[in-house]
Amino acid sequence: MKLPLVALIILAAQAFAQRPPSAPSVFSDSVLSFQYTPPPNLKDFTRPDKRSLREKAEGMCSGREIRYLLSLRSRQDDTADDWHAISVESYPSAKVGKDFSDRDAALTFSRWVVNSRWVESKAFSDPDVALPTRWAVAGESIGIAEVRISDSWFFVSNFELKEGSLTTQARVYTTVLNGQVLSFRFFANSLDALNRIVDSIKSFNHDAPSAWPTRIEVWTGGDDGFTQRLRHEIEDKFKSSCDFALSSGKKAGTLIVTVPTHVSWTTQGTRTHLQYEVEFSSRDDERFGKSSGSCWEDNLAECAAQIYDGAQRAVGKLR
Repeated sequence: MKLPLVALIILAAQAFAQRPPSAPSVFSDSVLSFQYTPPPNLKDFTRPDKRSLREKAEGMCSGREIRYLLSLRSRQDDTADDWHAISVESYPSAKVGKDFSDRDAALTFSRWVVNSRWVESKAFSDPDVALPTRWAVAGESIGIAEVRISDSWFFVSNFELKEGSLTTQARVYTTVLNGQVLSFRFFANSLDALNRIVDSIKSFNHDAPSAWPTRIEVWTGGDDGFTQRLRHEIEDKFKSSCDFALSSGKKAGTLIVTVPTHVSWTTQGTRTHLQYEVEFSSRDDERFGKSSGSCWEDNLAECAAQIYDGAQRAVGKLR
């Protein structure tokens, strides 16, 4: 006897719920042009989870624009001690906030993808992740670190959810690719299990690096008027650039631009000619070179432009 089509669909859905397929050995997304290799022994719940995940999304202006790419779990019983899960989703970065940069969008989205019941966790134990920095996200201060994977910068944040005697740990990685905020969420009922599955993020591979501006700090070794005026001119040059973002505190991925000594000068008639030296380095004092140049005192923008060109060359060594 032939079963009606609706009955066949119901039976197929029931079979899926009972025996979800294994996770793909390699997951790829053609829209964002990335690949990711999940940990072994996970089951793929992407299809049945899409509807419920949309309903649970909080704080989003338009849940219809969230792309739920992957949902993997070790088992359905999320109270088991060895339970762990991974979910991957994306959302248009322009929808996160008006006039947000990619960095702001990724930073904000890192908090959006966990609901309000989750609280910040201090469990940063991954040696590949820099110590977290305090950031203001959705009106609260949260410890978020940064890490580079396959030439893409990710924000990394930790959360936990306590329900009775059970504490679930979460680690969230966010970046921006092709105009979309991309989020990897890792969950586990123990920190050891979380660290094991999080290690899979190292398999992430993207065709092109995320285009976040390079952080830059400008330091000077002299406190005289000419040197400080040059510093301000250099900072103004970087402020007006889409390729750099002024920073402080030697955060990960920062290029340090140092004018190590006083600017020297000579008088030529009624004009003053300045000569400077500049050095480029990482936050860990790895040297990327040094150069010198000169300009007239009434045209410090010329010196700033020379230093800017040097910084662009040094960025290639930083990365």
